[in-house]
Amino acid sequence: MIIFLIVLFTLLTYIGLVVLKSLLLRILIGGTSILMLVLSVGLLTLHLDKNWGTKIVTSRQRSTDIYTAGDLSSPFGMIIKAEIGQNTGNYVFIYRTSKTEKKASPQFKPATDSISQIVTAIKKKATYQVVDLESPEVETITKRREFTDKWSKLLFGIGGEEGQLVQEISTIKIPEKTWLLLTEAQADKLVKSQADLMKQQAAELKADPEKALALEKLKKSNPKAYSELMVSQLKTFLGIKN
Repeated sequence: MIIFLIVLFTLLTYIGLVVLKSLLLRILIGGTSILMLVLSVGLLTLHLDKNWGTKIVTSRQRSTDIYTAGDLSSPFGMIIKAEIGQNTGNYVFIYRTSKTEKKASPQFKPATDSISQIVTAIKKKATYQVVDLESPEVETITKRREFTDKWSKLLFGIGGEEGQLVQEISTIKIPEKTWLLLTEAQADKLVKSQADLMKQQAAELKADPEKALALEKLKKSNPKAYSELMVSQLKTFLGIKN
C-alpha cells in the first residue's frame, strides 16, 4: 500500500502545484501532498533500511529422527560429518532419518541451484554438540521476520516479507558414550580396518575365554554398557579424544 500512497501523493503534488490555478488550493493541496509524500517516502526508507514495521519471531523444533549411518545391527550409532568450507562450523551430516532406510543420506546439504536458494543457504547453518544423552536429537532454532501489527502489514505487505527467513541453526546433539561422530576419512579408515579389527578381537577372545564369556554376558545383560565399551575402543583406535 505504501507504493500506492507514494504514487497518489506524487500525483496530488503535481496537480496541486501545477494544474490548480487557485493560490489557496495550491497551498492547501500541494503543501499537504508534499508533506504526505515526504512522510511516505521516509516510512518506506525506514522499512527498507531498518526493517521498520517488522519484528523477528523465534521458533524451536526438536526431532529425534536420527538413525545410524552404519550397520543397523551394530550396538552403537554413527554419524558422519563433512564441514562446508574451512573453519566455518557449518556441516553436512550423513545418517538415516528412519529405520527403514537402506542407506544413509546427507542432511542439511545446502541447495545452490538458483540465486534464491543460495541466499537461503547462507542463512542456514548445521552444527553439533557431543553431550551426555541416551539418544541423538536435533534442535532447530528458526528466526523469521514478521510484521509488528496489521497496519504495518497493510502498509508494507507487498514484498513477500511475511515469514521471511532471517536465520536457521540446526544443532545435532550426539551421545558421547554410545555414538561415534566421524569425519569421512575416519569412516573410511574404520570400514577398511573392520575386518582386521574383527580378526584381532576374535584372536584376543580366543586366547582369553573368561574375557570372551564376560563380554558376551555384558552384551546380553547390559547392552548400553557394551555399546559404551565398543565406542570407547573404536575412539582409541581412531584417535578420537572426546
